[in-house]
Amino acid sequence: MKEGVKIKRIHFFNSRNQKLVGILNENETGRIVVICHGFTSSKNCNFIPPLADYLCDNGHSVLRFDFTGNGESEGELCEGTYSQENNDLKKVIDFVKKLNYKKISVIGHSMGGAVAILRASEDERINCLITISAVAYPGRERLTGKQKDDLKKKGHVHYWGKYRIDKNFIDDASCYDLTKYISKVKVPVLIVHGDKDDVVVLKEGRDIYKNANNPKQLEVIKNAGHEFGYVGNYKKQKETSEYKIMKEKILDFLRSNV
Repeated sequence: MKEGVKIKRIHFFNSRNQKLVGILNENETGRIVVICHGFTSSKNCNFIPPLADYLCDNGHSVLRFDFTGNGESEGELCEGTYSQENNDLKKVIDFVKKLNYKKISVIGHSMGGAVAILRASEDERINCLITISAVAYPGRERLTGKQKDDLKKKGHVHYWGKYRIDKNFIDDASCYDLTKYISKVKVPVLIVHGDKDDVVVLKEGRDIYKNANNPKQLEVIKNAGHEFGYVGNYKKQKETSEYKIMKEKILDFLRSNV
């Protein structure tokens, strides 16, 4: 991290009066990037911490935070629906506007990318939007046969054996088609997707791009999976070639559009 950067642990409250926790890397350029993590993730997972440091070292303040029920933020995971996270992101934008930033960019990964699209489609305070491996169709059938049975019998399912998701979460997800919401976004859009993503397939990224307004840019990163070579909580992992390309594409786009 370059000299002169201030790192602050911050918090604010969601619409349920639950505390949301974030980390602000702050410099004095007047530009800020908000980074939104994905489903069952956090501000400290995969490539998010090094991306925050990289963008801050290159002229942007950066706020990474935990959505409702994730990481250090209060609430239960099943409360963190697409609708709730959209509202969480509104609270984040409210917070950074009070800090007098003139330019606000939002980056979202996976579910966070979908939420970033939702917010940008209705919030004129956002000046630039970047999605990474974004979900286009949250309501698309992604349940196994056993999960379908559990949902019918118990009203909830478990992902990866430990994450409980209620029917309300799934019903909320089914309300959204991000290919429609992206058409309402009126700011520059960068869509980044790996061609080896087996969690959110590349077609979803292409569909978002197809329906986005100009100026728009699609970057397909060769040999990149959903997390660009990073797994779980970030622990000074060696930088991957896929991530290096991704971070440079993002910085170039920000320099050209913010």
